[in-house]
This record gives sequence, C-alpha cells and structure tokens, in this order.
Amino acid sequence: METYPPSSSRSIPPLPEKRSSHSLTLLPGPPSTLVVCGGYTTRRSCISFTGGQEGWQEYARLKEQRYTHTAARLGEAILVMGTSSSSCSSSFSSCRRTAELVPGGGEFELQHDSSAACAISVEDAGEVVLIGGYHTREASIHGHVSRYSSTGFLGSLPDLRQKRRYHACGAFKTHGLTVLLVTGGWDGSSALSTTELLHLSTATAWTVAAPLPQAVSGLRGASLAGGLYVAGGFDGSTYRDEVFRYVQEDGEDDRWEEVGRMANSRYAFAMVEGNIAALRSEERRVG
Repeated sequence: METYPPSSSRSIPPLPEKRSSHSLTLLPGPPSTLVVCGGYTTRRSCISFTGGQEGWQEYARLKEQRYTHTAARLGEAILVMGTSSSSCSSSFSSCRRTAELVPGGGEFELQHDSSAACAISVEDAGEVVLIGGYHTREASIHGHVSRYSSTGFLGSLPDLRQKRRYHACGAFKTHGLTVLLVTGGWDGSSALSTTELLHLSTATAWTVAAPLPQAVSGLRGASLAGGLYVAGGFDGSTYRDEVFRYVQEDGEDDRWEEVGRMANSRYAFAMVEGNIAALRSEERRVG
C-alpha cells in the first residue's frame, strides 16, 4: 500500500493477502472507508478498512467471480462492473456482462462485455461512465463508452478514437466543465501512448491530446486536487514506477509531467483518490 504525495502510509495496513487485477474504491462516509474487491485469487471477496481499525475486515461477497474488472463510486455504494471471461466457466457470458452494487447487491446487465475496461464516477451527474475493454463474445477489443446509474444503462457516449483495454482514465474540470481523459492501454498488438479527451458539455467526439512519454498498458489513473495523474504499467519489457500528471494550461501545449515514482513498480494494480479525513490525509491510495 502506497500513498501519493509520498507522505507516511503507516496508518493504512498492508492487504491481508496479495491481490492483482482487483479494484480499490473510497467511500467518503463518514467514516471514510477504503474497499478492495475481487482479484485473481480473491474473486468474490470485498474487504474494507476504516480509520481506527486494526486491520482490513470482510465487507461483502460478490455475486460473480471478478478480476480485471473495474469499479467506481456511485452515491454511497460501489458499482462493480465486468470481469475476465476465464473466471466464469460455462456461464461466463452473463458473468462477463453484469454489474452489481456493493453493498446492496442490485445487479443488471452491461451494454457491452467489459473486461479490462476503465470507469469514471461523474459525481455531478450521479452516474458512472464505462470506457473500452475486451468484448469476449466477439474476441475483440472495443472502444464503446456507456453511461450507467444504479439501476442500469442510461445511454452511450461517442466511441473512443482508438480501441483499447488495460488503459487508464479519469476526469478533471476545465473552466468549470467536466472533461474525461483516457490514456495508454493495449490495442491487441502493442501498448499505447495515445491520449484522448471528451468534453461532457458537448460530447460530440473524442479529441487527441498529448501522448504519454512511453507506451504502457496496465497503468492506473485518478484525480487529485483538480489534476489527473497516472502511474505504473508495463511497457513490453519493464514494469514501470513513474507517476505522471496531465498538464493543460491556457496558451500552452498540453503535456505529461513526471512528478514522482512509486516505491514499487506496479502492473494490474488499483489506485483511488480522496480525502480520508479519518486518516488525517488527502492522498492517492495505491494497493
């Protein structure tokens, strides 16, 4: 478990077991609660940590086995979406395409298969945007973008310019308007460095933005203090530890700026941002 900015993370205990391809979500509370769900060897398990606890506790049991899934906060719950096809045996088709609310257990079908997708919570609109991923029924990577509420599908947004999975995404504000960002990932043959933006106020098409300094897949993204950050990933030969911030200033070309490095190189990990008042910090949580 690491934090960014790199102040002490000793108040957050390590996970009780190793996890990969899991999700990490912060419920602001009170009390603030970190929730980890799924993972390659922990496919139905959700555990939580709240400030003042001695360690992680069981939080919920997922209805479906899930890893390489994605999750985002939706109100006071977490919307957990998609999974790898290999986790669902003979019934994988419905398993791949479902989303479920944690806690609460509400469940509905996704519009598209979404293994290794990316999700953004759009708090102003009370919805989650699900972006890209792998369509197992068609054995292909897709660039579909869908909006969901706690009860199901709300509608589609324009497809990405470039189909991708294992990518990073996040949202930030510019002049008071919400912008979605997607970067990196895997297109089926190689890692990507390309970045795309979608302005929700118009939502007519994704536009090209500054590429990452290197092509990487399996990186993660999150917003912090009005900025958009990405970290980690795999470039085809090396697991990465860099942390980059997307910089977009009036009158200047946009760019990615390296702002730090993680203590460990990471791939297929989870990252979330938030003000965790109970832990007296406002830091990025990485696990």
